[in-house]
Amino acid sequence: MSTQTLPVPDRTSIISMQGLEKKFGTFTALRDIDLDVREGEILTFLGPSGCGKTTLMRIIAGFEDPTAGSLQLRGADMRRLPPEKRPINMVFQRYALFPHLDVFDNVAFGLRLKNWPAARINERVGRMLKMVQMDTMATRWIHELSGGQSQRVALARALANEPQLLLLDEPLAALDLKIRHHMLSELKRIQRETGTTFVYVTHDQDEAMILSSRIVLMNHGRIEQLGTPDELYFHPVSLFAAKFLGETNILPAEVRSGAGDDAVLEGLAGRMRASHLPKGLADGQKVHVSIRPETVSLSDSTVGTAPEINGALAEITQIQPIGSRVVYTARLDNGTEMRSQTVRPPDALPLAMGQKVHLKWSEAAVAVLTA
Repeated sequence: MSTQTLPVPDRTSIISMQGLEKKFGTFTALRDIDLDVREGEILTFLGPSGCGKTTLMRIIAGFEDPTAGSLQLRGADMRRLPPEKRPINMVFQRYALFPHLDVFDNVAFGLRLKNWPAARINERVGRMLKMVQMDTMATRWIHELSGGQSQRVALARALANEPQLLLLDEPLAALDLKIRHHMLSELKRIQRETGTTFVYVTHDQDEAMILSSRIVLMNHGRIEQLGTPDELYFHPVSLFAAKFLGETNILPAEVRSGAGDDAVLEGLAGRMRASHLPKGLADGQKVHVSIRPETVSLSDSTVGTAPEINGALAEITQIQPIGSRVVYTARLDNGTEMRSQTVRPPDALPLAMGQKVHLKWSEAAVAVLTA
């Protein structure tokens, strides 16, 4: 998986959470949440169903009260501030548009509740509809819109009040794949144009990798890892993080030949080194390594010799052409299987079933997992 990480804005925090916890009866939905939402970023809460990401968003919005911990907006306590008093708007998965109003009136609804003058409403709604490329459909009824068009209207309505923070709860889940990818590009464009801070909730790893400045990976109500898409993808800190984001080769290993930067790992794929090592590794320590398939190269075993480190001899047991990619599965002499992904050539595949190959990967490709 190739990602292009957005720069993380070096700005002040809008929302700050310390020791946040949420319980529903005896069930703890969130625990030990320490997190800052930075001004001007797209921060994504990512994780499987039930991990707490929507609960955390609802606490920020004011729809749920935390059981413990602090929640601050630019240094001021948010916990007693009702939802309507928070400078926050939300876009829901089902959009919540009013079917008895046309596109223009849906976007204008919140502004009229605030008693804005008609001229100002007309100017703001027109600007918002133009930004989401719906200005030619202002008089359309909601039932006349496609899913993607409805999503644009919901986004324009949420941004019309110029919120400091926009919460998006799986807003693309109801769209098909092609439209969803197009809307991700549109969301990035709109966020750049407005400068509004986005907090996005999804269980879809591709959405998170494409859209985010930073990702909050959640697991069982805790923050498993926080970082840029590239940091989470290439440097996961746990087995859960490595497996949840994309495809990877997970192999058990043991620390050999000392510790620190000179540590050598030995396991089912032979001896290997890693350029990024966790602190505190000890000789003999049991770990796992994660090696992404696209970082594993294959070459004909009759050409050259197998690498003594970060490499192995294997036999191709499966070939999966997937559009522009091809995924090879290769079995090592001890039965361990590893996958390699490469660009698919336009004509014949360069390697065949049963062919003996050399596997090779770099030190930077090895992520060492101690948790």
